[in-house]
Amino acid sequence: MTALVLASCQVQAADLLYTFDSGAQGFVANGATLVHQPGFLSLRDIDDSDMVVVLPAADLGDWSRFVDGTFAFDAINLNGAATDWGTFGTLRIESGSTVVERDVVPQAAPAAQWTTYRTTLDGATWASVLGNVTRVTLMLESHIGWDSTSGYELNGLDNVRVSAVPEPQAWALGLVGVALVAGMARRRQRAA
Repeated sequence: MTALVLASCQVQAADLLYTFDSGAQGFVANGATLVHQPGFLSLRDIDDSDMVVVLPAADLGDWSRFVDGTFAFDAINLNGAATDWGTFGTLRIESGSTVVERDVVPQAAPAAQWTTYRTTLDGATWASVLGNVTRVTLMLESHIGWDSTSGYELNGLDNVRVSAVPEPQAWALGLVGVALVAGMARRRQRAA
């Protein structure tokens, strides 16, 4: 049973997850001040350029395991600034001079409560860059302007995750684990 649990953990280890529970985890921001809050990052617009977060360079490289997987993040509008800038949520993945961008969030965002946004890293769109990722950015600009008169934006970011599609073997392994746990629970009930 222990081997089963370990094998299941190894399957999940291929995913990237940034919860910001203990710092910025290597994220940096352009066009914003980035502050680690308890359990998330806050970004405050500081100029006329777009607010963008950059994923840690240490986690880049061969992302081919993420073809047809997902890129997801949670965001919130922390100060009620108007969400009138349509590029919020644009994901940009670079591989040298090859660049692929997609607006992950088609509606005005972020909302006034934590909301999860996601996109599929489908092979037709993303395969050309996932084999050798050299830079990943996520646009968090949601408001035109940046001074207090126009309502500078203050947005939160949390739970950035890049997930591979679970292989059929991983699903089967998970189902076997659930069946074993259920069987052990039944055995304990009968013994009691």
